[in-house]
Amino acid sequence: MHIGLDLDDVTTPLIPDLLDFFNKKYNLNKSIEDVYDWDFFPKEIHEEFRKSGGYLRQRLMPGAKELLEKLRLKGDQISMITYRSQEYENQTIQSLEKNISGLYDKAYFTGGPKLPTCRNLGIQLLIDDSKTQVPLITKEMGIHAILFRTNINKRIKDSGLIHVAENMSQVEYWIEKLRPEIER
Repeated sequence: MHIGLDLDDVTTPLIPDLLDFFNKKYNLNKSIEDVYDWDFFPKEIHEEFRKSGGYLRQRLMPGAKELLEKLRLKGDQISMITYRSQEYENQTIQSLEKNISGLYDKAYFTGGPKLPTCRNLGIQLLIDDSKTQVPLITKEMGIHAILFRTNINKRIKDSGLIHVAENMSQVEYWIEKLRPEIER
């Protein structure tokens, strides 16, 4: 199976990292529940986080490495597909190699909509948290997607090709439940 896997808030916890950076910079005590949209963070917070090497310091979501190890053992192809621009490719690749070297095939930096990349790669299953990308890709490509739950996408429900997961165990559950249909 060819799986497209998102980075931010699926493989790595970007919102918590940005929130920590934001709270320290402005001496605030905002919580994850306060973050209801990407526009919560001023544009300069994103840039300062990136320029300060924030992507180099990122850790993995709990269970992400173990899930990737299992998928590799099954022979699945894993394409990391991120909305990040190529400007941050070096930091991102360094972080991926430090955390999950050998557990993915290649990273793709779209800097925008992921549909063309998913289509060109022939992605069969998308794992992403985007409230805009997931519905568009499932509709346009007719593929299943696992929506990794965040506060930002909490209004999207399981429906047809979209399956919600709260953690990596649930992601694994959906992958294995969908595998027979996808692989036939």
